[in-house]
Amino acid sequence: MVLLALALTGSISARLGGANPRRAVLRVVFGGAVAMVVTFAIGALVGATGAG
Repeated sequence: MVLLALALTGSISARLGGANPRRAVLRVVFGGAVAMVVTFAIGALVGATGAG
């Protein structure tokens, strides 16, 4: 769902800014996916379980 929301955000921002929508979607989705992987990796390294 997050990647879908990122794709929608990239598409809307490209249309508003007059940019190439495909390129904007790929950039935003790729950046978001990298951020999620890095966050997951850091959590795994420090032993985060997600329970609060």
